[in-house]
Amino acid sequence: MKKQLSRLLAFTLLLSTIALFSCNFKTTKEPDIYDGAYDGSKVTINVWHTMFASSGISAIERAAERFKELYPNITVKTNVWDDCDHIYENIDGNPYAETPPNLVFCSPKQIVQYVNDNKVIELNRFIDSQCVIESTGETMGFTKNQHNDFVPAFLNGEKLGADGKIYSLPFSKETDLLYYNKTVFNELGLAPPKTWDEVENCIKILKDHYPDSTPLGYDSEENLFITLAAQYGSDYTNLNGEFLFDNDTNKEFVSKFADWYKNGWLTTSYIGYDTIESFANQEMFMSIASSRGAAYHSPNRIDGEYEFEVGVAPIPQVDLSNPKANTTGISFCILNNENTQEIYASWLFLKFLTTDPEAQAFSAIYNKSIPMINSAKESPTYKNFISKDISLQYSPVKVLFEQSCDYFVCPIFEGCEKATENIDLLVQSVFSKYQLGADNSAMIDEEFNKALKNCTN
Repeated sequence: MKKQLSRLLAFTLLLSTIALFSCNFKTTKEPDIYDGAYDGSKVTINVWHTMFASSGISAIERAAERFKELYPNITVKTNVWDDCDHIYENIDGNPYAETPPNLVFCSPKQIVQYVNDNKVIELNRFIDSQCVIESTGETMGFTKNQHNDFVPAFLNGEKLGADGKIYSLPFSKETDLLYYNKTVFNELGLAPPKTWDEVENCIKILKDHYPDSTPLGYDSEENLFITLAAQYGSDYTNLNGEFLFDNDTNKEFVSKFADWYKNGWLTTSYIGYDTIESFANQEMFMSIASSRGAAYHSPNRIDGEYEFEVGVAPIPQVDLSNPKANTTGISFCILNNENTQEIYASWLFLKFLTTDPEAQAFSAIYNKSIPMINSAKESPTYKNFISKDISLQYSPVKVLFEQSCDYFVCPIFEGCEKATENIDLLVQSVFSKYQLGADNSAMIDEEFNKALKNCTN
């Protein structure tokens, strides 16, 4: 009996010991990349981007040189690619790549692809990290001032889906601007229009004096639709992945601009002719196009002199008290990597690219893009820039730095590109089928319904 009790006690003790070790094993925390910081070791990170050099050096390379002064043991190597699609296609198994990249340029479409492929790391916890780097005293995450310095729409615009996770940081965004024939405007006593009502007034005056012209060109149908929907306070899509553009407000402004199109007041590059080239040839006098397209609006030269002067202004608004401007452009992702120090170094360089005023000013100036942070306009680089005569090629930069506008970014979700693809076709179709003086409501309803079905199927 005593032997049995002794064996039972020993068995019970064994089970308790196993349970204890099992419990300890289950609660042992695996190493977490977000719990650490760069340790100062020698690291090389590879950056793949699409930013070709301006003035002999790209904004990425210039930033890398300055970053090296802060972190001498981090070496940044760069590869330039034609576009983000080529970067995505060549990440795995590219025979020409010496080593795989750590940081890559990406568009909204690629962000979704990288996340679905489990190729990128989430950045929310890096943004909020309070870990301190011993060699510099820098916090891994954003300081409160750095976070508040961002133009709100750009950081918020990187959220993927309704859960608010961020897998990329914005680097270079562009928006549409109004290019106008300043010489003709001055001759007719016109000011660059600030509202769409003022645009209509300018069109009527220009049409009276130049009856064979099409006064206004809008380079992109999708930008026209997305921008006007925001300016009218109407729905387009949301972070839940819903397509909400089939509504009466959107139908109303599409009908209005279709009427302008049929009256010869407006055209686009896809349903009419090349609006930018037509502007340069003085076949139209206002052109709404990307901030990066200034050089293409350059007039013809006669005996070395330009035929007319080009003015640049913000895009017209529905309500000047609540200005809205759509933005598109490039972001950076950090790819998954087994080397934790490479991930830390990649994050630090990405943080530098997006929060350093000099880096942002240089990038914005030479890429004709909007600075991601407000303090860029106070940088020596920008102040030196505006102290000089500014050519047409760089004339949008001053507008982008100084205009007060509520920029916005279209929601990113899986399938978001379907909206832009079908909105393009929707506007083209309505403009082409619209009949002056007729009831076009049934046709417009049908085209909106068709676009919605194409998005949801």
